Amino acid sequence: MSEAGPTMSGKAVIGKDGWLFLSNDTNRTWDQFEGRLLLDDTEITAWTQELALRGAFMRKHNIHYRFIVAPNKECILPDKVPAEMQKAPARLVHQVETATMGLVHGMFLERFILGHAARLSFYDKGDTHWNALGAWHVANHVFKSLQLPQEITLITEEELALHPSETMIGDLSNKFDPPISCGGMQATLRDSRARCSFDNRITNHGHVSIWEGGDPEGPSILLFGDSFAGALVKYLAHRTRRLVRVHSSSIDREILFRERPEVVLSIAVERFLRSVPTGIAEFSYKTDLRQKIQALDGEARQKLFAGMRERQSPANAAYAADVLSAMPFE
Repeated sequence: MSEAGPTMSGKAVIGKDGWLFLSNDTNRTWDQFEGRLLLDDTEITAWTQELALRGAFMRKHNIHYRFIVAPNKECILPDKVPAEMQKAPARLVHQVETATMGLVHGMFLERFILGHAARLSFYDKGDTHWNALGAWHVANHVFKSLQLPQEITLITEEELALHPSETMIGDLSNKFDPPISCGGMQATLRDSRARCSFDNRITNHGHVSIWEGGDPEGPSILLFGDSFAGALVKYLAHRTRRLVRVHSSSIDREILFRERPEVVLSIAVERFLRSVPTGIAEFSYKTDLRQKIQALDGEARQKLFAGMRERQSPANAAYAADVLSAMPFE
């Protein structure tokens, strides 16, 4: 792969040393990277108001809340992007970071990852997301930040089994025709007791999965987040007695009351910050759930219906009921 400049393939660009980066996306990632796309005053006010509502709610209900922002891959690897692209010192993400001050506990992970000795190992060359190794470091970093009565034990390297793959196809690799195999890193946890006790089988927005049994003495965690949250699930579940993961950048207040967790984490990737999520006072994941179910064909809907009719534990039955109540009349 050439280093002579960006080689475009629709939605991906080739940087130095074979590193791939997202391009031509609706969030204008490179305009954010070079500081050309910033929030206006109205958008900053909207972010500030939403963060204020989140912070006030969490404090009122004695919930430990962390607003976590995953950096764009190119911001961690500015030395690997095409030479003509320059990282700006002031970017949209910094506007949101300023808006969090005094309102919520923000964890903007760019500085943490840039200062880490394993910076080059946090991401795979062919994928936009942090990999299993990077997610492990991030999970431990989050555990350290939580000021709980009982400290969470960090996940040690001895508990981690890494599985490098030379043939892995990442989401960026797959944007080329034929796909570019850049390899990647996977991991499993040795002797993990966490098990998925519920999955509503919806893809992306509207998806809910529940994990139990990781650590009976650990906290309960409610995790809201986009695709970056997915790689964290096995690590968070390993140290919690109950983990509920909702695929959404917004926070569902009904689920907060349903779960009454000790910890709430919301995770968003930097490039998505250009859009303020639906507010905590208005958002319901059931809207996405209903839209996804209505888009299914009849056979898929019947399979989903049958799966949700199976006996669920009392703690998870409400989520199955959400799916059933979203089924259209036929």
